[in-house]
Amino acid sequence: MGALALGACQTAPTETPEAVRAEDRVHPGDAVVSAVGTPFYAVFKGVVCVASVVVAAPIAAVTALSDSRYAPEVQASLGDGVSQNCGPPYVLRPYRTVSVEPAPGIPPIPPARSSVPGPAEPKPLFRE
Repeated sequence: MGALALGACQTAPTETPEAVRAEDRVHPGDAVVSAVGTPFYAVFKGVVCVASVVVAAPIAAVTALSDSRYAPEVQASLGDGVSQNCGPPYVLRPYRTVSVEPAPGIPPIPPARSSVPGPAEPKPLFRE
């Protein structure tokens, strides 16, 4: 039994470092904004959640008392709205990612050859 446990430790990793995509790296500025903005996001999300429940609860009660054939559909859409406003995510997530791969080597640009002749060399004024 112990040999099986030790054998499991020797299995090859399923993902190589080269397989990690550069797009999975979070932009450092966005990470800071997300960390600082999460408390504000939680407060605003809480206010919106309470407001949506305050609006949805009476409407759901009225539709439950009605004989409308649309009552189940209205109650389902109210439940979806409350779920969207009160459900996860509860933290502010960064949306931008950056590439951490080095830029590919750019070959040097050869000097341009002009087909137009350059300025003529000045003629000496005095001959030696």
